[in-house]
Amino acid sequence: MKFLTLAFLLSLTLTTAHAEFEDCDGKLSTALARLLESDSRGILALQYKLTTLKMTKRLLGANKKTIESAVRADHARLQAFNAEDPAILTRLNQLFNENGGDTHRAILQDRVRELKADSLDASYWRADKRLSNQDISTYLMMDKMSNAQSEVNDQDIAIAWFMQKVSDQVATSRGRHSAAHNLTLMSAQLARNLGSINGVAALSAAETGAQIASAQTTINDFLTSAVASIKTAIPECFRDNKFKGTADCDINFLSNALAEQLMNMENVSAFLPSLERASVAMARNGSAPLRPVVAPARAIAGRPPVVRAPDPRRQVYNSAIDIVYRSDMNSHQERFTCPNGRSFPLRTTDLNHNRGNYRFTILLNGQLRTLRREQAANVQIECMAKLVTRNCFPDTQVNEAACFY
Repeated sequence: MKFLTLAFLLSLTLTTAHAEFEDCDGKLSTALARLLESDSRGILALQYKLTTLKMTKRLLGANKKTIESAVRADHARLQAFNAEDPAILTRLNQLFNENGGDTHRAILQDRVRELKADSLDASYWRADKRLSNQDISTYLMMDKMSNAQSEVNDQDIAIAWFMQKVSDQVATSRGRHSAAHNLTLMSAQLARNLGSINGVAALSAAETGAQIASAQTTINDFLTSAVASIKTAIPECFRDNKFKGTADCDINFLSNALAEQLMNMENVSAFLPSLERASVAMARNGSAPLRPVVAPARAIAGRPPVVRAPDPRRQVYNSAIDIVYRSDMNSHQERFTCPNGRSFPLRTTDLNHNRGNYRFTILLNGQLRTLRREQAANVQIECMAKLVTRNCFPDTQVNEAACFY
C-alpha cells in the first residue's frame, strides 16, 4: 500500500511539473525569435563572420587555400563517418526540434552521404564542385562529432546551415553566382580570407585571432543581456532561476538554444538586409574589393603562366567599390582619377543607415543622384561603381531606372 501511495505521489508530482512548464520550449523559441528580430547589433551576421574566421584560422594553420582543398584532404576521415551511429543520431536530435526534426535529420544525413561521395572532387574553381553553405555545415558537424580536438561548436554548424537559406533567397532575387550571391557563400569568403582571390592578400594569423576575439566578445555580451531579457519575457518558465526548474539559463544554455533556433528557422527574410550588408563588409579584407573568381594561372609544358594585362575598366569599377568599403558605407569625398588621367570630384553619402535601411547618394560632376532605397546594399554599390566607371568610360552600360530615383 505504501508503495502504491509513493508511486501515485511521484506520478502526481511529474504531472504537475509538466503542467507548470507547459510549452516553455515554444515560449523560449518565440522569445529568442523576437530578440533576434529586434537586435540592432546584427548578431547573426557576427556569428557568420566568427565561424568564417574560425575556419580561416584552421585552414591557415593547415596551409590550405580553400575549404574544398581541406575536404579533399579529409576524404579518408569523412569516409569513416557513420551518420547512422546511435550516438550521432542523438546529437542530431539535439540540434533539431520536434517540428520537422525527422525531415531535417534526413536532409542532413543525405548531405553526409553526398559529401562523402563528392569529397575527392570538391573544387572552389568549378562552380558545380564548390561547397555550398549546407555542405560546409555538414562538414563542420562531421568534424565536431569525429574529432576530439575540434573547435567547432553547435553555433558554427547552425549558422552555416542557416546561411544556406539566406544564399538561396539571394540567388533567387539576384541570380545564382552573381556577386551578391557569392558574398553570402562561406566558401567564397574563406577563399578571400585565405588569399585565393586574385589581388587579395590573405589574412594573417594575428589579424584572424584578433577579429575572432572581438567577435566572440560582442556575441557573449549579447547573450549575457539576452539571458536577462528571456527571464523577464517568460518568468513562468523559471523556478529557482532555472529554466523549467532544472537548467541553468546562462550564455551556454542560450547559445545552444540559439543554435537549435537557427537549424529550424525557415523564414529568413527579416534578416536578409543585415546579412547582405555584413557579407559586403566581410569581403573588404582591408581595402581590396571582391573580384570575379578566376582559377590561378598554371604553367603548361614547362612554360611560365600567361600574365594578362589588367583591364582598366575593371580597375575603375573595383576602385569605386573600394571607396565605399574604405568609408564603411558612410559619407566620403575625394577626387577620382581615371586611367587616362581625367579626374573629377566624387562624393558618396549614406542618408539613412538604420539596421539595414540604407540609401546612398552619389555626386558626380556637380550632379547629385540618389540610389533606390529598395535595392540591397550589394546592388546599390554595384550601381554606384558602374556610374563612376561610365564617367571614365562613356560606353559603360548603366540601368539607371533600376539604380536611381
